[in-house]
Parts: sequence; C-alpha cells; structure tokens
Amino acid sequence: MKLKHLLADFDDTVFRHTKDFDAIVRANVVNLLSERYSLGSPSEVQDLIKDLRRKHGTDVIQCAVAKDGRISYEEFGRLAYTHRLNELKRIASSNADPELTSLLSGLRMDKSILSNSPDFFIKIILKSQGLGEQFENIIGSTSLSCDTKPSPSAYAQAIKITGYNPENTLYVDDSPKALEVPRQMGMLTVLISSEAKSDKNASFVVGDLKGLLRML
Repeated sequence: MKLKHLLADFDDTVFRHTKDFDAIVRANVVNLLSERYSLGSPSEVQDLIKDLRRKHGTDVIQCAVAKDGRISYEEFGRLAYTHRLNELKRIASSNADPELTSLLSGLRMDKSILSNSPDFFIKIILKSQGLGEQFENIIGSTSLSCDTKPSPSAYAQAIKITGYNPENTLYVDDSPKALEVPRQMGMLTVLISSEAKSDKNASFVVGDLKGLLRML
C-alpha cells in the first residue's frame, strides 16, 4: 500500500485538549442549555445532554440540540464556541507544538481533517496553533450536515470532498469506534492512544500524532 493521503481527526488527535480549554467550552454549553431549557443545575444539563444524544442518535451535542429544534445549529455554534473565544485561542496558542508543525510541513502527503466539531472552530484553533496552512480540507460537522462519525456517510462525504482513494489513505483517530468504517473502506487505520496496545480496527496504535509522523 502506497500512502498518499492523511485524513485525521481533530480533537485529541491533531489538537490535544487541555483541562482549562475544555472547562471553558463545557461551561459555555452548560450555561446555554440551562438558559434555553430552563434548567437549574449542571446535573440537570448533563441528564438533558444524555437524553438528547439518545433521542437523536448522535454524540455531537450541537447536532442533537439542533435536531431538537430549541436552538439552531448556527446559533449553538456562535454561543457555545465564540463566548470567551480569545481565552480559547490563547490557550491553544500557548500549547502550540513547533515539532508537530515541522513534521506536518515535511510530510509528503495530502492532508485533511475529518471531525465532529464545527468547521469554523477547527479553523480558528488550527490557526491559533500555527497549523492553519497545513490541511487542504477541513471537514467538520458543518460540512457533514450533522451526519457525523462514525456514520458511514461521514467518511463517504470526506472521500468525495477530498477526492482521496481510500486504499491510499491513512486515517488517524483517538476514538476506536471511529476506525471501523475507514478500515472497511480499505484505509490504513491508526489509533491514537497512550493506554491501548491494540485495537481490532486499528492497523497500528501510537501514543500521539507526532509519534506516527516520525515513522512516515
């Protein structure tokens, strides 16, 4: 197999989340849902999130809420991801990794992102980390119209958008369940994990993206 294309997840694959970054996004989501659904405590919000995900068949809360009809996809994105955006950008920038930038720059493969996060937010964080020019395509939940991973349609849409041949594509993700469909499509699959030693849907398991890029 000659690898020509890299298709990578964003959250905790290309961009490694930190506790302070996640705390801001989580607080934004909790405050938004508390207001719109008239809830009184964070535990009630967590119960709501579980119910919405189960009811609408998606782990992506922005998509679940949009399907519920209470908050549009666009409004959720604007309120949940742009409140305290300067702080989020600062955190992302302070955790930028020059070695990762160098490894991606030197990789002689086409590179694209496939993520369940909204497209605009991925682009903002990539730019904050100095990775804004590294990926030819950013395919997030916006581009996917909320038909997100691990739905087979998400990967089919990614292949259509990028023009990649699955048999020449390396797919990288930190979620084991996101690897099954790419493997079935003929992609070489890599799980990003510091704990797992193997996975039935992963050709390889590595600790982080830098470790993988050093091998290519």
